[in-house]
Amino acid sequence: MLNRIPWPRGSARTIVTLTALALAALWGVALLAGGAAQTANVTISVTKQVTGDAPADKNYGFTLQCTESDQAFLGQRSVKAGATASFSAVPSGAVCSLSEDDLGDDAPLSTTGEFNNRTITASETVTVTNNYPTAATPTAAPTATATATPTATATVAPTATATPTPTATASPSPTVTSRPPQVQAAVSIRKLTTGAAPGDVEYVFALACTEGHTDTPEVPVTVRVGAGQTVVGARIGAPARCTLAETNSHGATSTDGLFSSPRAITGDVTFTVTNHFAPVTPSTTATPPVTATATPSATATPSATATPSASATPSATATPSATATPSATAT
Repeated sequence: MLNRIPWPRGSARTIVTLTALALAALWGVALLAGGAAQTANVTISVTKQVTGDAPADKNYGFTLQCTESDQAFLGQRSVKAGATASFSAVPSGAVCSLSEDDLGDDAPLSTTGEFNNRTITASETVTVTNNYPTAATPTAAPTATATATPTATATVAPTATATPTPTATASPSPTVTSRPPQVQAAVSIRKLTTGAAPGDVEYVFALACTEGHTDTPEVPVTVRVGAGQTVVGARIGAPARCTLAETNSHGATSTDGLFSSPRAITGDVTFTVTNHFAPVTPSTTATPPVTATATPSATATPSATATPSASATPSATATPSATATPSATAT
């Protein structure tokens, strides 16, 4: 069952209704603008059923919210028990949520058939059932029996002896067992997983509760919960006793938090159920073999070339002597 969000009353609800009509009109304009590329439409029909002592001649309201690409669809319908209402022009492939409007004082013990974030690919009919308590048959009070008091008889004798009058014994009053008042309690389921759990799946549970004023267990309620989510499975009259079983664990190796022995419910409670899967195995990448590369041998270094010896410096050439200047001739 989806968590219900109470509708505001008065003018606030009128604004919500006008907003829904405006969104629906925009949705229709978007479909016309798409031309030949528009998405095919499907229809979601909602059939209303009730069990137990349901309110007479009651109108039940529903809200359908869908998203597809960057567009939205919001619709509201009202239907009586046993009748069917339809949401048409829903885009195929849209992700939708269906919820029943808050019923206030006429809220049932539990509701089945609502859904959350379901991908719609074809037209379908959904049955939403409200389970109401059955009024207990009144027990007739025991009839009190009057005991006649014997009349005293006087015996005439030579000496008159008065016969004592027997004392009347009062009948005990029947014992009335008082019952504690009932309160509405929300029973929620929280889903956790460990290991290599499958993605994007819903885990299915069967929740069966028996109210404290009766010994007849209720028909189990089917509850769908995604990993990491918390969902209100049922609203019951407390005190009560409940059992919880999982009908689809998607191959978990073990599960904690389920119980087949009835547990006492005195108020709002949340049960945490954990599914354990095989550990995640890390992927192993093969290391390529190392190929040895031959190292070339060192090239021999050529020997140093001998440096030629220095040549001897030639001796200096002798400078010729000066020539004598002739002497002057006498006159």
